[in-house]
Amino acid sequence: MVAASRLADRGLAAVGSQTRYLPEAFPGDETSFEAFNHPIFKAREKLRDAREVLAAITLPYAVAIYNDYVVDCVAIGLLLDKDPPLDNKIPRPNGT
Repeated sequence: MVAASRLADRGLAAVGSQTRYLPEAFPGDETSFEAFNHPIFKAREKLRDAREVLAAITLPYAVAIYNDYVVDCVAIGLLLDKDPPLDNKIPRPNGT
């Protein structure tokens, strides 16, 4: 996503006037840009900030998913009433 935002930023730099709005810069495709009706210079600012925005969004999300995973693993362990082996011996199916 970061790479795509940088490519889009470079593409917008080549469009021409930075004060034009996105729908004006891409005639015939106005419906794609209606929700993003920004001047080109503003759109480029947002694209340049994509790395920080993605990091701000994805890192807490990843930590939350990991936290849920750990909590679920502990809950499963409690449900199974199993303590982890402390002597580093892994029980084998044939009893050895």
